[in-house]
Amino acid sequence: MNNFKKTKLAVAAAAAMGLSLPAGAVVVVGGENGWEVSFDGNINQFYVWTDPDRRPDGVIGGNMPSSFTQDQNGNIRSTAEESSRFRTGLMPALFSFNVKAPTWNGLDIGGRVSFAGQTNNANTKNSDLGVNGGFGDTGIGKIRSDSTSDLGGNLEFREAFFTVDGAFGQVLLGRTLSLFMGKNILTDQTLFGVGATGSVHGGGFTLGRIGYGYLYPNFNSQARWTSPDMMGFKVSLAAVDPSQVCGEGAGLAGGVNCARETQSPRGEGEVSYAGTFNNGSYQVWGSGMWQNVRYSGNSSNDFNVWGWTAGAQVQFMGFEVNGSYYDGEGLGTSFLMDADSLDATGQKRDNRGWLAQGGYTILGHTKLAVSYGISRADETSNDSICRTGGINCVGAAGARLEKQQSYVAGIYHDVNANLKLVAEYSRLENEWHGGQKQEANVVGVGGYFFW
Repeated sequence: MNNFKKTKLAVAAAAAMGLSLPAGAVVVVGGENGWEVSFDGNINQFYVWTDPDRRPDGVIGGNMPSSFTQDQNGNIRSTAEESSRFRTGLMPALFSFNVKAPTWNGLDIGGRVSFAGQTNNANTKNSDLGVNGGFGDTGIGKIRSDSTSDLGGNLEFREAFFTVDGAFGQVLLGRTLSLFMGKNILTDQTLFGVGATGSVHGGGFTLGRIGYGYLYPNFNSQARWTSPDMMGFKVSLAAVDPSQVCGEGAGLAGGVNCARETQSPRGEGEVSYAGTFNNGSYQVWGSGMWQNVRYSGNSSNDFNVWGWTAGAQVQFMGFEVNGSYYDGEGLGTSFLMDADSLDATGQKRDNRGWLAQGGYTILGHTKLAVSYGISRADETSNDSICRTGGINCVGAAGARLEKQQSYVAGIYHDVNANLKLVAEYSRLENEWHGGQKQEANVVGVGGYFFW
């Protein structure tokens, strides 16, 4: 018996993974003896045009799109290069399965498995072999597959978790979107757009505002408890599979500048409150993360990585405003802990950033939105020595990334419950300690089919 309806489990799971589904987008394909099996997903495609400036000489870090060539003297230099691509946006194409068991003694038990993919490869005709397919080379070392997940290639095993709901709230076990920074990305307009692109030759999805106002929360294995809804107030606590913490020079598989010994899980938590008022609604949230790590075989050299974020969103009669802020130590400039959290000596860098967004929805179907976001990284003492040419520099000489900022304007039109059309413009600006700058314009035009 086919029963086409939206299920509570599937909608909650889809929200957890970062997909805001339209009405009726989850299809229940079976339901014998109280069991329910359903699926949902999307396919999206964008034409993306980018015109990055030439990357300044003598700089390290940053995920601005860049290309490199060898001049007549054999020197490798960045070049300004326009790029036209057909590719997936920030949200990958998704196909997800949901299962819900019959209610037993007041307990609702369900599970979810989802796969994510891209319509494009790494700008090659035949294969992604030998190419880092995710966000490309960010200039801070290749993105690896530890905490930053399987960002490369055309298929990613994204979620696998089960939940138990009861009077105590919900317990979730498995892999899903992390709490820390989760709501930051879910409320961002570029979730359904393109935003920043990363490498113009990348094979994965685009960056959106990752590194330009918030960091990528990622999907991680965890054990999580969420309280019942207490008149709009909720608390979530999670023990998360810990990540090694890496810095400059770590490389694709992790080099000597990675602290890998993790004796305890990473702790994450979130507090949120949501409510309504006449012709409007609002939500506020705060989340945090803490992890202890040390270099293998060196029990005296352990340190803590931590961060916090807070945000708010208000909707009123078609108008919407939201903003968020984050701060911490050893977080990195784009991907949490995996690439440039540490300098070449192992010293943590301080990181912080914020975004502000406003929008208006016309007749319930067409959303116009603009936003600004910025992410910053402070210099360490060794970074300063290397920038100024000091003889005690550890690592490569040059200026490290100071800030990445972007301005985004977009139109997001729902043709119906299953088709969304998008046109988006982004202005990207990177600056390094020492004043070097690089800029780019990004235009993305495309759409989504949801089911």
